[in-house]
Amino acid sequence: MFGSRVLVTSPSSRRALSSLLELSARYAAIPAHLRCMDSGGTSQSGLGNYVSLAELAAESKVSVQTIYDLRSRGCGPQGFRVGTPLRFRKSEVDAWVERTEQADEQRHAGGAA
Repeated sequence: MFGSRVLVTSPSSRRALSSLLELSARYAAIPAHLRCMDSGGTSQSGLGNYVSLAELAAESKVSVQTIYDLRSRGCGPQGFRVGTPLRFRKSEVDAWVERTEQADEQRHAGGAA
């Protein structure tokens, strides 16, 4: 038996614990098979703003394989590697989304005319 103990914490340690729990919840939200793919996360230094492959797939609500497939057909965003992990500049992702939206508009406008 552990007995009953009362844990007394200061406001600063409660804030630290709260931050830890928040990070833990964000980590738990990432599918297990994607956790090991990238440990870097988003960067705002040196190379500029970029996202990992797993982050791009999650944000786009598609699989990592879908991003790979789009890239192999020349339809996906341009990326670069830092070591092994594939990264995408946020500006390139935004440009890719814009190109995709324009292509979709043209496709639908052509059918309606």
